[in-house]
Amino acid sequence: MNNKLAKILSALLITAAASLSCVRTSRTITPLEFKPDTLPNSQIGQAYETEIQISQNDTPVLDFFISKGTLPDGLELAKVEGKDTAKIIGIPQAAGTFTFTISVRCNGTSVNGQAGEKEYSIRIEE
Repeated sequence: MNNKLAKILSALLITAAASLSCVRTSRTITPLEFKPDTLPNSQIGQAYETEIQISQNDTPVLDFFISKGTLPDGLELAKVEGKDTAKIIGIPQAAGTFTFTISVRCNGTSVNGQAGEKEYSIRIEE
């Protein structure tokens, strides 16, 4: 093999190897775990506070939000800064059973897109 052909083949092999190293390998994203499994009930006019903790995340939780349904009037969902936790806090204003879905998105460049959701219910009694 002549020297010129050897240089061309060498350059092609280096280019092919560099291209392969940039290909993303597919990886299974671990499902997020929500705790607790169920939320405590409450009464109208009584202070309510409970935490929802996320685990199995590869990067910190970016945000929590209600993606379906609504919280009872008087309650709000608030992320706890510096933790993979949110609180539902407030004073419920109406009786009933309220079903809603809490969704979570995680932050980070290595696992962009890690997200999860869980449906919860809170029963507010008179």
